[in-house]
Amino acid sequence: MRGEYKSAMGEVIEYLKYVPQEEKDRISPKFMEYLNENAIINENTQKDYSKPMYEIDFSPEAKNILMFIAYKYWAQSEEEKQKLMQILDANEEKYQEELKEKYNPDNMFKTEEKDPDEEELTTKDLITEQDAKKSRSIIYRITRFFRNLFKR
Repeated sequence: MRGEYKSAMGEVIEYLKYVPQEEKDRISPKFMEYLNENAIINENTQKDYSKPMYEIDFSPEAKNILMFIAYKYWAQSEEEKQKLMQILDANEEKYQEELKEKYNPDNMFKTEEKDPDEEELTTKDLITEQDAKKSRSIIYRITRFFRNLFKR
């Protein structure tokens, strides 16, 4: 199992400590055992689990596990399950749109329009003062070498 999911399971277990007992009792004992066996609990976590769930910054993997628990164990009616599925579907559509926009093959080879106010960097802009000193030093050495060569 990947490390991200092991630490996500640890986040979920830490969060479940702050959930009312009746909510915890709805979760399958086998599933809780699985979480406890595979979780890596990070003691250095600075999350305040006493806040509402939507205010806590969970990892994406922990959010997935919590969504599974909410759908499978906490949603008591079909209406609640449908609401959760609608949220999941909306999130999936949003994610797919972002992917489509980011990796659209029609736009892969188009260049971005440049802002006319934005100045282009030239090679002169890239040469710093230190680079200029180094160049002068090298040029001076080369010219001195050739002068000494022709003086002989």
